[in-house]
Amino acid sequence: MVEVVEDYNEDLGVLVAPLVKVAGFKTVFHRHLDPEEARRIPREEMFRFSHHVPSYLLTGHEAPNAPKGCRELDPAATPSELLEVTKG
Repeated sequence: MVEVVEDYNEDLGVLVAPLVKVAGFKTVFHRHLDPEEARRIPREEMFRFSHHVPSYLLTGHEAPNAPKGCRELDPAATPSELLEVTKG
């Protein structure tokens, strides 16, 4: 699972960053902390994107333990193998 970091460019493709699951949550992820992990997907490989997963950027006010700046992914659009709760 990745987050698109820069808009698609006809010449360069698109820049994406891996998403990392937040421990203790089913559908909450954050962008990988190492910027070196970002990858550019060229136009010729855009087929690698299977679908768009809607998400909500958490403000930290949703619940006492809501991690600010993380994304809550729509569980209906998230692959089932990613819906397991991870322990921290």
